[in-house]
Amino acid sequence: PRDYHRIHCPAYSELVETTYIPGRLFAVNPITVSTVSNIFSRNERVVNIFKTSFGQMAVISVGAFFVGSIETKLLGEITPPHKSNIKTWQHGATPEYYKNYKKGDEIGRFNMGSTVILLFEKGTMNWNKQLKPGNFVKMGELLGFEL
Repeated sequence: PRDYHRIHCPAYSELVETTYIPGRLFAVNPITVSTVSNIFSRNERVVNIFKTSFGQMAVISVGAFFVGSIETKLLGEITPPHKSNIKTWQHGATPEYYKNYKKGDEIGRFNMGSTVILLFEKGTMNWNKQLKPGNFVKMGELLGFEL
């Protein structure tokens, strides 16, 4: 595969919670994304919530057709096996060296490839204006900066 399948932390942060959300495994290519409504909320997901100096951040790994294998550095392989119920892990009692991440640290991976959705609290991020829908983002590329 031509894509890079590892997920890196975009900011200095502390992992607070991880949630597995079961779902479908639709392909996430441009054609399917444009024809399947709400695909990113219907596909299987692993949601990592982080605390940063500028608010909370969510890094959402979305499973896809032929993928369906999502790992995190802290928990290892979460899926498969595909589960039928939502499962949440709280990381409060986890040792600091497992849940604290520097910008660029690997936090997970797909065992093939898929999509990552990155969310920040409203008004905390100034996005790189050169990023456009359909762009490929490479490790180390500037996504934006905190306000």
